[in-house]
Amino acid sequence: MPGRFSNFSDLIQQVAAACKLHPPASLDEEPYHTHNEDEKEKVMGMEFVIMTEVFDAISAMKIAYVSLQEAHNPPWDPEKLRAADMSVVGELRRLGALRERYLRRRCYGGDILREVVAPYEAAVEELKREVKARDMEVDNLKEKLKSIVRETNSGKKSRTSLSRRKVYCVTQTQVPAAPAPELFEGAMSQVREATETFSLLLLSLMRSVHWDISAAVRSIEAATATCDDRSALPL
Repeated sequence: MPGRFSNFSDLIQQVAAACKLHPPASLDEEPYHTHNEDEKEKVMGMEFVIMTEVFDAISAMKIAYVSLQEAHNPPWDPEKLRAADMSVVGELRRLGALRERYLRRRCYGGDILREVVAPYEAAVEELKREVKARDMEVDNLKEKLKSIVRETNSGKKSRTSLSRRKVYCVTQTQVPAAPAPELFEGAMSQVREATETFSLLLLSLMRSVHWDISAAVRSIEAATATCDDRSALPL
């Protein structure tokens, strides 16, 4: 010992230098490494589950695609073709959902909340697409309704102008009839109808302003009698 170290302070310096070069393992590092290993194993297990689902989806898609090819062969069955097409589309959507699920795990470190929310987000996107398609259908129906209304209105206007043109042509081309008793009777009938219409309108206006109808009638009768007396011829 005295040959290697000159004094006790040299021994302390040598031990300190050795500790600096080769620090002892901390007691807290072992749980930390264990936690990291557990996380890695958990992530690897989840990725293994996703890959298994991907292979299953690919196998199912192959089967659905074969069914779709068989549905195109004669005899052609529309229902079978539609079912096979829907099956292929469903498997493709399943693969897309698995892809989104894998990307979310890669971006968010396997967050459980994102994993739970992902199916609902996909459902919301699907509903948004359906709503957009319905809105487009409603807009198309509105445009069709507007076009039908325009065509109907234009048809009514054309028929009205045509009828007016016909009346005008008939009036212009009509030849005056020769004097006859029937013509006189028709004219008098029209005059009587027009007079009755005018009288009814006049009475309604007089009632609306609260006139005394009886007094007005007596006044008219008195004026008429006076005119008759003046126009009477002497015998």
